[in-house]
Amino acid sequence: MAVESSTDTLTKPRREGGVNLADMEPAPHTALLRQIKLGAKGEQLSAILAKLGKLDRYRKIDGDIDQEAILADARIVPGAETPAPEPKAEAAPAPAEALGPLWTEETIAAARRYREQGLLYREIAEKLTVDLGREVTKPQVNNLLSPSRQPKGEAKAEAPAPQPALYPLDFEWTEEMKRAAIDLWAAGNSYPKVATAINERFGKSFTERHISEMAHKDLWATNYLEGLKAKALAEKAQQPAARTVEEIVEAVQNPAPEGMNAQQGEDEEETKDEAAEEEIDPTAYAEMEAFVHGYLDRRGLVVLLDGGIDSLHMARPKADDFDGLADSAARPRLTRDTIRDEVERELLRCGLKTGRLDLAMRRWFRQQQATRKRQIWLGIHVRHQNLDPHFEAVRRMAEVRFAEDPGFVAASIEDLVYQCKRKMHEAPIAQPHMLSFFGKQNLGKSRLTRLIASPIKEAARKKVTLKQVVGGEKAAEMWDSNLLIIDDLDKAPDTTLGEFKSIITSEEFNFRPMRTNKFERLPNVTTLLASHDRQLMEILGDHRGMRRYNELRLKPKHEIDLTLSLALTTAIDWTAFWANVSLGDMQDEDDPSPILRRGFGDYLDQRQAEITPMDAMSSFDVWFKRKLPAAIPQINADKLGWIKGADLHGHYEETLSGLRMYDIMAQPVWGKRIRPYCFQTGVEPHGKDQVFALRKIGGKAEYKWVGTPKA
Repeated sequence: MAVESSTDTLTKPRREGGVNLADMEPAPHTALLRQIKLGAKGEQLSAILAKLGKLDRYRKIDGDIDQEAILADARIVPGAETPAPEPKAEAAPAPAEALGPLWTEETIAAARRYREQGLLYREIAEKLTVDLGREVTKPQVNNLLSPSRQPKGEAKAEAPAPQPALYPLDFEWTEEMKRAAIDLWAAGNSYPKVATAINERFGKSFTERHISEMAHKDLWATNYLEGLKAKALAEKAQQPAARTVEEIVEAVQNPAPEGMNAQQGEDEEETKDEAAEEEIDPTAYAEMEAFVHGYLDRRGLVVLLDGGIDSLHMARPKADDFDGLADSAARPRLTRDTIRDEVERELLRCGLKTGRLDLAMRRWFRQQQATRKRQIWLGIHVRHQNLDPHFEAVRRMAEVRFAEDPGFVAASIEDLVYQCKRKMHEAPIAQPHMLSFFGKQNLGKSRLTRLIASPIKEAARKKVTLKQVVGGEKAAEMWDSNLLIIDDLDKAPDTTLGEFKSIITSEEFNFRPMRTNKFERLPNVTTLLASHDRQLMEILGDHRGMRRYNELRLKPKHEIDLTLSLALTTAIDWTAFWANVSLGDMQDEDDPSPILRRGFGDYLDQRQAEITPMDAMSSFDVWFKRKLPAAIPQINADKLGWIKGADLHGHYEETLSGLRMYDIMAQPVWGKRIRPYCFQTGVEPHGKDQVFALRKIGGKAEYKWVGTPKA
């Protein structure tokens, strides 16, 4: 069988603009036509024609090349697109039976020879079609050469009886094949990929099962794999120690010359590639962590206790610095995500790995916060306290702004600081309270809370809502704060009153981390400070007791000298005030609070009793003896003065419903409660408290007012 030569490959049939150049007589090389179309001159065409042996045919008498004759032979019209010639009448293809069987020893050998050359099944089918002069399809070639298939259909009927020599399935391993397979498998390739590579390289028919059995059962393969692992460990042990931050920065700023040591550069690249394939590299991680921490420290970044990030190198521009103001306005906000992106970019720029970057960043954040906590504590504590001058400054401010005893106000603020400082060390507090400021708008309550918290503003969270404290938005990070400031405290549902009290008094919280079934214990290191423009009795009123609250009332606006008040407030050195507040006995669970030590215990009890709402029975007496007598003329009654029970109870409800401090009784309970104050019609009253005549019409009670109850 004739095998296609290189010249035949160059001049094989090809269609150009609808013209089959193989059908042309004579058939010039396609490169000749291409040069003519590109405007080639006579010398260029002469060279091409000389190589093709057609120079004498197309050379004119004057030595020039007859391009028109070339185009005429190629049936191409000059200056126009290549038209498709009229198709020649082709003879009908002979039936397959007339051509004989497709697969013979000769055709099978040719197909396998093409396969060994690396040709695809489609390309083999095209070559066999040309060689045999009959159509050979890709499925036929696939059925022949695929080790998992046998010829089907017509090919199976045409093929001679299968012989071992025609379908060799050689599964014998050589040492070279084993070494190549193990190298591919150790590099992370799957068994099917290894089988494909080995079959293409050595002309075998291995499947993934053969690769798996060889890799796990063959003793030579096991020993060879162990040798690869030992070699990798030895190379890893010879790697240099982690570079310091200064060495990394020096290497980036002063790179080595390109021609310094090419082999050394290649070795370093190979080492990086091998290290990248390993899951954990302690040396690379230590180098990366040192770089991250050093870069962030040189960057001048500080992590605040409230989670914010500040830069020591970022100063506010002056008012007349127009460009500085523009840059400040356009500067992106520093967040944990932006800092992480910046660090990752620097790692990539320096050629370091970014694996486990989140772990390195979290360690740096924790170290920063621990440092900030230490700095804050050192700023709010002195060894030898002398609070008297600072206490007196607060007392003078309270004398101008508050409608309470000035000494009690100063002692209450001291008690707030006392609680915060003891909770920082998880020390017990005998009488925990929530301090709150009550007053109308524009009295400076929010500003006063911020000034009091200014020495630990990083450890305090401002603008916290009641929903975040007692609702479903609790976050463990919020309870790491030492002070929560609730501005504009709003009305709380009755179901949250107990939870809110437990936040003030409990020593620990239990949180369930997201996507886990475990509970984490967090110590309660938080103190609450609030401001509100409605009475605390209306917001958090609980008739069972209000002993966990300390409400300080501000004077009305017209009674305050705002200028003097502002001057006295800003003149207080709040940092010195915090620093000189004594912690007391840290081990004593009954250590007295500053309010008790300064003799304001009775005053606090009196204020807590004033803001405690009455229960339902007490509120009935208030309505019956204080509100009802004056309202009798306005209550709906008939001409004889009889009032329906529903109308009388409606007045009771309407009078007390707007006041949070009163619990309202339902009508049946209210009817039993009012019965001692009534007498039956036709019966003389036998007591001074019986001020209602009572009758029943249709089973419903009606009341008639006859007198005023005894106060």
